[in-house]
Amino acid sequence: MPHRSRFSAGIAALTTVIALVAAFALASGNGSAPALSVTTPALGLPNTAPAYPPPTGSVIPPCAFSAADRPNPPAPPPLAAYHFGEPRVVLRHDSAIGIAGWLPDSERLLITRLVPGRARETIDLFDPTTGELRSVGERAALAAPPIWLPATQAVAFADGERWPPELRISTEKANGTTVLSALASPWIAASPDGRYILGIAQSDAARPAQAILLDLTQALRRAIALPETPSSALAALGQQFGPEPYQAVWSPRGDQVAIFNDTGFYLLTVATNQLCTVDLGREESEAGYGQRWAFQAQWSFDGHYLAILATVGDAPVTVSYLIVIDMMAGEQKKFDLHIPLYAIVWDPSSYTLLVVVEKGVDSDSGALLHGFYLIDPLQGEALSILDNHKFIGAGHWGITWSSRSSEVVFACPLINPADQVMSEGRLCLVPVEVKQ
Repeated sequence: MPHRSRFSAGIAALTTVIALVAAFALASGNGSAPALSVTTPALGLPNTAPAYPPPTGSVIPPCAFSAADRPNPPAPPPLAAYHFGEPRVVLRHDSAIGIAGWLPDSERLLITRLVPGRARETIDLFDPTTGELRSVGERAALAAPPIWLPATQAVAFADGERWPPELRISTEKANGTTVLSALASPWIAASPDGRYILGIAQSDAARPAQAILLDLTQALRRAIALPETPSSALAALGQQFGPEPYQAVWSPRGDQVAIFNDTGFYLLTVATNQLCTVDLGREESEAGYGQRWAFQAQWSFDGHYLAILATVGDAPVTVSYLIVIDMMAGEQKKFDLHIPLYAIVWDPSSYTLLVVVEKGVDSDSGALLHGFYLIDPLQGEALSILDNHKFIGAGHWGITWSSRSSEVVFACPLINPADQVMSEGRLCLVPVEVKQ
């Protein structure tokens, strides 16, 4: 009964959101982004949003960090204090299962399940304790995960059989309402409360990509022009091709969004519409040469740190580094484990990172094995865990750590040794205990 009332409220709220967004779309005519009157006290947004385009010749400044109010964090527990239990399969499927993350209640997961034989996937809510599985949408199979919107109990996602995709919102009973067309990237981000969505759009080839910020409660939107790197400038970055589509991740504090691709890493301050740039440094070694760029990023639960998986050169990624940024002091620490890195997830205490790495080749199937390292970014220490188990593909379909600190869930599919094709999609749950 509690689930039914929560979803009914969400559907009602989504109906209001859809009506507001549709009203704004009609009012704005061709979908351009004029100066808007904005009243959004939750994030302290300005009263007016600047119109597109920005002043010609504007330069994005480097990000400034202030450690004046930086608290002294308590000493983290030693890595040896983390105890990981035996992995347990909690869900099976005839094809791949992707993990978007835990819902705020830390009881249900937002996942995707590939429809066998089709380039489609369902978007589901899964309770690993009870096994309950509830569908909240369906879309074209895309690498970018869907996003949960707590404010409306809905899910936002990119969708489209052809390029460009569009941004859609769905609930358990109302599937796929389009709120933004012509996405330049399938990756989207949402504020922690789900009130705001950020998508990367490009209305025509003559304009650079824009970060479109939608306020779902007031049917307002703003456009922030993103840097455009001409192909002639890629060589200076150590690349020949590109650029890659932008990705975005929203700070759990709600005040900043990290926006990045292979041409740069930027922070958008939501309250001011201002972009600044973060220099991830250059790599000049036998492993790689060029400007480092992020292919994955994740904020710590408290917003104090930003963990980045970085590489150099052109995609696909062959060399990877872990960079952790103190978002108060601006200090960066780079870790090179000298093995490929696939995925990262923070311990909810914001002390420790769990990293999925390459661990060699399986002698039975010939598939690449994935393993796990626990990393203390402050002390620069690493500890290999779960070494007695073989995992294949654990870093390709997502990994998430419960905010209760007690469970890690990741993909653990079965691979057919004869053809190295997935024979069964699975999710594995590992209980975690921290013994002080």
